[in-house]
Amino acid sequence: MTHHHPKLSIAQSALETIKQTGAAGYPEEGCGLLIGEDASGVRKILEARPAENTRPDSRASRYTIEPQLILETERELNGSPRSLVGYFHSHPDHPPQPSQYDQENAWPWYTYIIVAVQQGVPQEIRAFTLEEDRETFTEVPFDVFAS
Repeated sequence: MTHHHPKLSIAQSALETIKQTGAAGYPEEGCGLLIGEDASGVRKILEARPAENTRPDSRASRYTIEPQLILETERELNGSPRSLVGYFHSHPDHPPQPSQYDQENAWPWYTYIIVAVQQGVPQEIRAFTLEEDRETFTEVPFDVFAS
């Protein structure tokens, strides 16, 4: 059963932040929060907000964002049209394809953006969403708007 996914549109500035965060984190994974709004079948990602990768080990292939930061962000956005719509992270020297770890730690509904960083240089960016059965990630095509 395939789930209908909203169209995805990402601010140019958010993509730049995702690339910079991935490059800055290299050779470890950089990560952060995606803030946006859902309206009339389109998810617009307006801001990518870098977060510290607080994972104590394996930071080259894993990331952890502090739950406290997530709660604070949701509290900040509460009552505004914007909300926390997903997460981004980098894959140092690996393709921008979700790993088994990513899948086990993802939730449906959220947008997951992965940027490949080769030798410190950000490359391809891809977006995914986890199906309701939590078994498969589906790639979500996106367009970019000037911001």
